[in-house]
Amino acid sequence: MPHDEAVEHDISKLEEKIRKWQKKNKHHVHGHVRRSGFLQFCEDVGNDLDLTEVIDSAPGRSDKDWHLTTMWKDLSDKQKRKYEKKSLRCPDPVLSKFLPYYPNALPEKLGNIIRNFAKTTSNESQFLKLMNMKLQQSVIDPGEAVGLLCAQSIGEPSTQMTLNTFHFAGRGEMNVTLGIPRLREILMVGSKTIKTPALDLPVLPGNDNMAKVKQLQRRLTKVNLDEVIQSIQVCEWLAIKGRIRYQRRRVFRIRLNFLPRECYKERFIVVPNKILKFVEKTYIKKVVQLIRAKINAQNKLLSTGTQKQKYQSSAKESESSKANTNMDDDDDDDDDDDDKDMDADDGDDTANNQKQKKKEEHEYEEDENSRDSLDKDQEDEDVDMEDEIPETEDINEELIEEYEEREKDNPESRINAVLQCAPEVDHYRYDIKKKRWCEVTISFPLQNSKIDLLALLESDLKKHVVHEVPGISRCILGEQDGPNGKEMHLKTEGINMHELYRNADILDINRLYCNSIHDIAMTYGIEAASRVIIKEVQAVFAAYGIEVDYRHLSLLADYMTFEGSYKPFNRIAMETNPSPLQRMSFEQTMKCLVDSTVQSRVDSLTSPSAQIVLGANVTSGTGSLDLITPLTF
Repeated sequence: MPHDEAVEHDISKLEEKIRKWQKKNKHHVHGHVRRSGFLQFCEDVGNDLDLTEVIDSAPGRSDKDWHLTTMWKDLSDKQKRKYEKKSLRCPDPVLSKFLPYYPNALPEKLGNIIRNFAKTTSNESQFLKLMNMKLQQSVIDPGEAVGLLCAQSIGEPSTQMTLNTFHFAGRGEMNVTLGIPRLREILMVGSKTIKTPALDLPVLPGNDNMAKVKQLQRRLTKVNLDEVIQSIQVCEWLAIKGRIRYQRRRVFRIRLNFLPRECYKERFIVVPNKILKFVEKTYIKKVVQLIRAKINAQNKLLSTGTQKQKYQSSAKESESSKANTNMDDDDDDDDDDDDKDMDADDGDDTANNQKQKKKEEHEYEEDENSRDSLDKDQEDEDVDMEDEIPETEDINEELIEEYEEREKDNPESRINAVLQCAPEVDHYRYDIKKKRWCEVTISFPLQNSKIDLLALLESDLKKHVVHEVPGISRCILGEQDGPNGKEMHLKTEGINMHELYRNADILDINRLYCNSIHDIAMTYGIEAASRVIIKEVQAVFAAYGIEVDYRHLSLLADYMTFEGSYKPFNRIAMETNPSPLQRMSFEQTMKCLVDSTVQSRVDSLTSPSAQIVLGANVTSGTGSLDLITPLTF
């Protein structure tokens, strides 16, 4: 940039104007040099605002802030201009009017630091000239391919990363995705659902807050049913004595023994009565549905095998009949004998299968009788059921809700509600005093109901959740470094900002951090999402001791968010690119070519990719300027 005394004079004049304004209005602005009419309105109206009525505020904002914002929107343009005139208007900064290539064109904060330090030196003017020269050398040259430098500064160190995920669950820390998978998740995938979503909030100082935070930690922690179950006992018998074939039942008695409250009270917020209610209201219903599905699957498998068997026997019969018609007429006697033998042989497979099936049923019934004799005491509890049991009957949840509201502590009401939840439930009882166990008896038709129920329950137990806050699976409370020394932080696996906003009295909501870029963009705006991109990429490289220049990361984040939304580097985000040739050079060349042709799109050839495709000079480096020579010498 050539030296221009007039421009340098204008810069010095503007800087002097800004310094005079700051000095004059220092006691008014309290360090904030620029204010809007809205801030002036909040200062004038906010102190006298009365919030006696209930206001539905937006998440993350106080009722006062939300009400002030609504009032400002309702003002007319004339009233808004009135507050804007009253606001303290500072002159625009130097860099808003002059390029950084001019001497003394510095950011305000950096310029103040340099001038304050120059006052401590022996030669202030020479020091300021030296710093200006250094700053001029540090400014990027016009036409520099900053995009290539950014890509190289991120792509080359990523080749040194080998680890995928750090699992710290055993040490009481968070599970965090690192390495190439996390880098792809940020830059290339851009999905709304990430592998390891997490929230981090500092705890406000105070001894009283620690007890509340620990209570909040227990409330946010997800509780699965298998974490509070001590053991499961399953007893199976057959109810066939004195019943016809279609009334015979297979009976299962399931006993759930719960852990003592002392074993989990430091980790979970649930109490024995809540666990028991979950089992009564939800789990027993799910167990019945699980057994129904298992029996139905077995019946389908058996029916498929029977049909295949019938098809094979019919094929054999057709083959044998064809063989009989082709026999010679001369051997009538032999044919008669052979026909008799053939007729006997035709049904060998079917007859043998039927005999074998009857034999197995007879042996099975004997086994049932022997087992039934061992369970005479349990037979008295069996009740007669209908011949056919509906398999998909709706569960009466209204009855359960009604009993909970009116007679929560009435044992008879609880037992009756469980008996009404499914037709297969025959008997239910539980520990009335300590709520340490419960026992339910269910029965199914005898035919094709032989299942390994214990293994089925053990594999299904982890799927049932007794207590959870939507979106959060685990919560950890730990100490880490803060601006003022050590401080406590509450970290969650999973994201639910609205739930944490309700605890603003113990958590520093203003310092909330989330590693989900989409959630930050939806809640705090695209500029906050841009900063999260920078911080997350820095964290990925910092795990391997790699440091990337902040300016490269800033350029990367700005390019991904400059359209007002978070767009990763993939073909979906490239659909909004105005250059058809650049989209073709990325992915799906033929599809992009056809779409651009049909829609009659025009390429202005301003992007390097489009210029390279056509063999034109790339407008970067020396190609970004023209050299003009004089025609006369």
